[in-house]
Amino acid sequence: MYSYNLLITISITNEKLCIKFSSILTRSKKFYRHFKKKNFQKN
Repeated sequence: MYSYNLLITISITNEKLCIKFSSILTRSKKFYRHFKKKNFQKN
């Protein structure tokens, strides 16, 4: 029973980490796109 609870906890933390990571990734993608547009207009 203990190991089962541990597994659930690990999977939940893993999910939270994935969500955080993906949100960071999408932010950086948007930023990158914005940055590219600005640079492109300068040239």
